[in-house]
Amino acid sequence: MRPLVFIDVETTGLVHDFHEILEIAAVTVDPTTLEVESVWARKIKPLRIEDAAPRALEKNRYTPEAWEEAIDLAEALTELTPILRGSLVAGHNVGFDARFLLTAYQSFGWLCPMGIGSYHKLDTVSVAWMLMAVGRVSSLSLDSVCAELGISGAGSHSALPDALCSLEIARWARGAMLRGEAAA
Repeated sequence: MRPLVFIDVETTGLVHDFHEILEIAAVTVDPTTLEVESVWARKIKPLRIEDAAPRALEKNRYTPEAWEEAIDLAEALTELTPILRGSLVAGHNVGFDARFLLTAYQSFGWLCPMGIGSYHKLDTVSVAWMLMAVGRVSSLSLDSVCAELGISGAGSHSALPDALCSLEIARWARGAMLRGEAAA
């Protein structure tokens, strides 16, 4: 079975080919037990902070001081590549994160690790939809689902806590399946 890696990125806005990545996290777990095997997270130096959406910077709590130790995107992608190679990528609304990462790899003319470039992804928004369909949540957002499931750490808009929250949603869904429960 392929390694399972929960990812999250925080960005300077919503447009993958215009805005920049501010933060990346990757949590590698055993694909059958969902036990954490490794954790990786980095803050990224933005090159065009003037192009950032002010709301995105506010949500991500970006300040030059908080990003003082941030690394270059190329360095981060170099570190991230072996983590993602051959993996099944997971996360909450993971297509957003994958698209930003794919664009970042392409901006350097690099091949994207298969985990990001693959059309197979595990998206915990599917769990959110099941909860919404039975009236347990009113939004597909990570915050809404975590609040309903009693998962702490949501709402941080920081890459590592959000990746870990996605993992907790997957653990909840796995547990419900093992117990034979439905979303209701």
